[in-house]
Amino acid sequence: MDIEKNLEFSQQKEIYLEFTQQLLRCSKNFEQEISHRFRKYFNQSFTRFDLLSQLDKGESDWQAIGKVANQLLASNGNITKLVERMVAEDLLERRSNLKDRRMTEISMSPKGKQLYREMADAHADWTQSLMDRRLPETEVHQLNSLLSKANAN
Repeated sequence: MDIEKNLEFSQQKEIYLEFTQQLLRCSKNFEQEISHRFRKYFNQSFTRFDLLSQLDKGESDWQAIGKVANQLLASNGNITKLVERMVAEDLLERRSNLKDRRMTEISMSPKGKQLYREMADAHADWTQSLMDRRLPETEVHQLNSLLSKANAN
């Protein structure tokens, strides 16, 4: 009897391990494909798109660099240098916080907003194309709903 219980318990755990592997594999494959296309068509990295996306979702036009870094999907390693390069390319603007001069805030420049809109539109089209080959639209909605539920804090 104990052997049967242990086997059942192991099978229950196995489904969670398999789920994690499938989810990470799917995420990795999509990120690699989208990253490749961002480089090819926009000469931009996924991390740059991610940063612009976080600024677009922000509560206000100006966001603290640390807050944006914590929200990035991609690696937030050396965000300061990334921000410096994007400011130099006129994609971002940077300023000291009006209440606390020690804090630095960033915002998308008009050029950055235009680039983000173009990249976001292309990203949505690419994702739809990739998903259409795998799942019907109703299942994409189901999957999105389930992932949102799983990601809820």
